[in-house]
This record gives sequence, structure tokens and C-alpha cells, in this order.
Amino acid sequence: LEAEWEGDGLEERQGEFQQSLGLSFEVNPHLLFGAEFVHEIAFPEWSGAESGKFFAGPNVSFRRRNYWATVTALAQITRAGDEPDFQIRTIFGFSF
Repeated sequence: LEAEWEGDGLEERQGEFQQSLGLSFEVNPHLLFGAEFVHEIAFPEWSGAESGKFFAGPNVSFRRRNYWATVTALAQITRAGDEPDFQIRTIFGFSF
């Protein structure tokens, strides 16, 4: 769940709920390939939901000792005009 406040005096408000599902195949202990599916629902002015937007695409993950990184290239499959047609996401993580 995400909340946004924008504009002069922060009067523009919006929320977004996002879900994702992914699947990866481990090629070796340091390299994984997979796919990801993302569903986003926007709540303009927190007063009702817009229709959901869907994105899907491949991902690749690299692991080393106690850290990892995943890069995902997502294409919009719903064609909503107010969203980008293509996204690239990167997530970094570490274990402690």
C-alpha cells in the first residue's frame, strides 16, 4: 500500500495498492531467471478505486554470499493511458 501527497500544500492525495507474483528458476547458486506479474489499483483522493492495471515481464537475479539483486522488465498489458507502457525495476537485498 502506498500513499502520495503532492502539490502546493500537499492537497493532491492518492493511494495505490500493488500485488505481485513471481516465479524463478535457479540456473546455479548465483543466477536465477524468471517472470513477474504485477497488479496495481489506484485510489485517487482516497475516494474509490480506478480499474486495475496489469504488468508482466521477465526477471533475472544475481546472488553472492549474503547479498542479491533482481532486475525486472515489465510491460503494461492493460494499455491504461495514464501509466507507462514499460518499466524496469531493480531490487537489492542482503541477509544478516
